[in-house]
Amino acid sequence: RAAEVQNTEEFSGAFFADLPDNDALFAGYAEQVLYGEHSAAALGEIGAERLEGVDLKAYTALKEQLKKIASGELADTRIALSLEDLGIEKTSCTASELGVDKIVEGNTITQEAMDAWMQQNMPDIHRVLGYLMADCPMELYWFDKTTGVSVNGPEMGAASSGGAEWVLSIKTGAVYQFRVAADYRDPAAEDAEYTINASQAVLVRQAADNAREIVSRYAGYGDLEKLAAYRQEICDLASYHYEAAGSGTAYGNPWQLVWVFDKDDATAVVCEGYAKAFQYLCDLSEFEHPNTRCYTVTGEMSGGTGAGGHMWNIVTMDDGKSYIADITNCDTDTIGADDKLFLAAAAGSAESGYSVEISGQRVNYVYDGDMPGMYGDILRISGEDYDPGWAEDRYLARGTYGDDGLAWELDREGTFQIRGTGAMPDADKFAAVPWDPYRSQIKKAVVGEGITNIGAMAFYNCENMTEISLPDSIERLGPIAFSRCKSLTGVELGERLTYVGDLAFMSCVSLTELSFPQTLTYIGNEVFYDCKGLKDIWFAGECPVFVNHKAFNRTALTVHYQAIYKEGWEKLQDSWTGEEDVVWRAYCKEHTWESGYRVDKEASCTTAGSRSIHCTVCGEIRDSQVIPASGHKYAQLLTRATISQNGGIVQKCQVCGDISSASVIYSPNTVSLSKTSYTYNGKECRPAVTVTDVRGAVIPAENYLVSYENSQAVGTAFVHITFQGNYSGMLTEAYTIQPKGTSVSKLTAQKKGFTVKWKKQASQTNGYQIQYAVNKKFKGAKNVQASKNKTKVKISKLKAKKRYFVRIRTYKTVNGTRYYSAWSKSKQVTTK
Repeated sequence: RAAEVQNTEEFSGAFFADLPDNDALFAGYAEQVLYGEHSAAALGEIGAERLEGVDLKAYTALKEQLKKIASGELADTRIALSLEDLGIEKTSCTASELGVDKIVEGNTITQEAMDAWMQQNMPDIHRVLGYLMADCPMELYWFDKTTGVSVNGPEMGAASSGGAEWVLSIKTGAVYQFRVAADYRDPAAEDAEYTINASQAVLVRQAADNAREIVSRYAGYGDLEKLAAYRQEICDLASYHYEAAGSGTAYGNPWQLVWVFDKDDATAVVCEGYAKAFQYLCDLSEFEHPNTRCYTVTGEMSGGTGAGGHMWNIVTMDDGKSYIADITNCDTDTIGADDKLFLAAAAGSAESGYSVEISGQRVNYVYDGDMPGMYGDILRISGEDYDPGWAEDRYLARGTYGDDGLAWELDREGTFQIRGTGAMPDADKFAAVPWDPYRSQIKKAVVGEGITNIGAMAFYNCENMTEISLPDSIERLGPIAFSRCKSLTGVELGERLTYVGDLAFMSCVSLTELSFPQTLTYIGNEVFYDCKGLKDIWFAGECPVFVNHKAFNRTALTVHYQAIYKEGWEKLQDSWTGEEDVVWRAYCKEHTWESGYRVDKEASCTTAGSRSIHCTVCGEIRDSQVIPASGHKYAQLLTRATISQNGGIVQKCQVCGDISSASVIYSPNTVSLSKTSYTYNGKECRPAVTVTDVRGAVIPAENYLVSYENSQAVGTAFVHITFQGNYSGMLTEAYTIQPKGTSVSKLTAQKKGFTVKWKKQASQTNGYQIQYAVNKKFKGAKNVQASKNKTKVKISKLKAKKRYFVRIRTYKTVNGTRYYSAWSKSKQVTTK
């Protein structure tokens, strides 16, 4: 018997260095919740497409749990994956199977054996984490990337019986531990560093629900009416935050959008909130015309509320022209109230700016420098007001259909579109379908998401229609829905279809193949009558109800059905009386047997198990065999103490887990540094380390290795303590290296101001911060930033003949964090 061990691997914060900071990730996650399937930030699938085997299993399981943690469905961020979750079936190996010389040496499992098993069987967690970072970074908004991820690998043991060959056995899965960033922890939780506080995510979801209710309320409106309604809704909901205007705060605050829709009168927004709210409602909407688009731009605005840096919208209408939509300046008590700056024409150019004249006053807009290059002609604002009636000649016909007000149109190119939510009616005669006079002119049809029924006779005799796009929301195809569509070559039927009415595809002679989803329950009379080109029909689910045996009249084809549903299909075949030439074929007509035995029930110390060979398609078994009870097999197991749990040495049965004796190895808990802050001097800054366990006892230094990261440059440095011997895992402690300071070399009084000169500090410095105040304790002080290339700055627009106290410090920005030196001694100057 050999001691059991557990492998632990630590992924330091450097592995996640490419992730944005937590607030930026939360902003992305908030956008993902708000926009849902419309968000560009939704979970990606690169890992699902490129990974396979255990890597794919680990990726899928971790991704699902990370999604639940981000939404608040799960609070604990320690993710345990079982061997089954990881898809690991090989749980015992000999040395020859592992390709190593020995499994045990000196009553200890060799590192060579453990590494070999891990390499052959465990996921490549570096690769898995890499794809998780790429596919769901927003779901990691709560993750403290500076501490990395700790992975407690499987528990391993080894045993031999009567001098037989040693066998390595695997008992448990792995635990992936993600620490929570301080601002996103639940401080009331017992293990706060591994517990998320999801209240912010809940508020975002509530705001998203309120916004979607607005979109739903105006779903049946025309494009112009819908846009105007959104403008009014936003102005009714939002209040302008005058105190925050002109503060210079960077765009990107996710709460600006949330505060518009939170129905809380206490929250107010600036232009960013108005513009993003309008963009949001537009992005969630289905517009009648594909040209109708909303864009959000930034730049400078003068002559209205929030003059200065500004965010507003550009709307391209169905005429292909762009108009200004400044929702901020359409609110009550603004120059553009209620709609003078909504879909407004303007004079000027994208390069020099645009102006709108309102009652003799001009409101001017100048785009930020990179906007014209990003958007191109979209930013060229129309010089004439929008004319709603411009497009009357574009369409052959337009209108609505049914009680749900489904909007339809047929353009002169032959593209038919119908949009809305609900069921398309079942017409009782061909002429009752509003586009009946134009059937032969339809070449392509697009049915919008949300429509649940293709009505009776809807596309009957659309003889020139070659393709139709159906949404996943379709549940029913009415009678004669596609009859006599002789040019139709294929139809994707989605995953919710349950009902196909009589004669639905009659005389669709160009159809060669159709596939029906598992949800299908009903097939009407003569559905495929005279479909002469139809060769294969695939059914994924149980045998549906056939109203009679005339579904396939005058056809010769193969009907494919899943073997797992063969009982119902065989009953249908036994009773079938149709005269057509139909071949019935199960997917699994002959079983595809596994090459070896699969354990159906594990044998325990006292209970027999079983094994058999399975069909890989339908799961049927053959050659079932008994696996005798194994009897107890004790081995000494070493479980190394990790940073999250105690370890120990036990005598344990490898089969049933019975433990006869145990001693505790206490978990490492605290790292103390001799010094936590340094001033940059060009040399390595390495504090001494003391490590204690959960009892407060000092752990001897021979049980760990100490390494330093970023210990010479300005920024956050780290001490990594990597445990060894009876311990495993890693603890990391951070300390800071501040930039070297400078001092004010000269203050020169100016009229209502003064000039500050200072000594240049070139090493490890991005710039300087000058602070001045009338109070020598710098109460109410103001700050001025200067680049590293400057040694002088002029302060103006102060009070005359007033004494000011001045001091300076250097700073350096590292990975988005600014590190400051100590303040210099203050000097004073009196303005002229």
